[in-house]
Amino acid sequence: MTASEDQFELFGQAYAAWKSQTQALPFRCNRTLPRGAFELDLDQLIDYLQPIMAAAADRSTKFDYAKVIGEYIHDLDLIKAELESASLGDPDRKAYLVYLTECRSLLGKLSSLPVAPEGYLGFRSSALHAFRFLISEHGFKVADTLPVRVLYTTGTMSVDLWHSPDCPMNSILVGKPKDSETSTSGFSLDDFAYVAGLGILFDYESFDLLDATGIAKFLQTAALLVRVNGSSLLRGDAKAFREFQSKADERERFYIEMMERQHLPQ
Repeated sequence: MTASEDQFELFGQAYAAWKSQTQALPFRCNRTLPRGAFELDLDQLIDYLQPIMAAAADRSTKFDYAKVIGEYIHDLDLIKAELESASLGDPDRKAYLVYLTECRSLLGKLSSLPVAPEGYLGFRSSALHAFRFLISEHGFKVADTLPVRVLYTTGTMSVDLWHSPDCPMNSILVGKPKDSETSTSGFSLDDFAYVAGLGILFDYESFDLLDATGIAKFLQTAALLVRVNGSSLLRGDAKAFREFQSKADERERFYIEMMERQHLPQ
């Protein structure tokens, strides 16, 4: 067993113990019990943490656990402070303090879990390889990476890449940075396909986005489409942006009309 596998193995054991303790909490056992602010906040935090912890226990490479867990550690510390003023007897207060301390320890273990450098199903390495032209040809920099995300930015433009098999139209968004005064949600791959004369929608179904090879092929195809049809846009040219926005609006109108025709009574 490698050191990485050993870390996940130990975390899985700690998670199993935490899950058992969590299920035994009074307000988790009986949802009809009255709950104060402390119980409500702790219950909500548990609901947020459980799927992330379960993924880690299954050795998922989908998360950069250290990045994801930071805000939850902060929230846990706030909840621990709430415990001091909660309307509880001393035995219950002490029991919750033990539970919160063990939660804090478990989150520490979670944040130290290794992250696969290639990302989830190779997404990160495939995205960095396929879209490397953004750096060499347009001066973009890699602003952030996660196992399922790569963000490229310049001072005027951003290219946000996501592994989004459930909503593939959000896989690639090209637009203004989010802190820009003219920030938009971004142009999708559908918009680039329309500009290229390939129809109203990009053909996402041709790619298996739950397979590493399919993801790599999808990103290569997407990168070529963006590179060929978005050169001026990527440089931040204001006129190119307006023209692209006009085409995106036109595509949206045609898409709405198409959907309306499909739902007309036969």
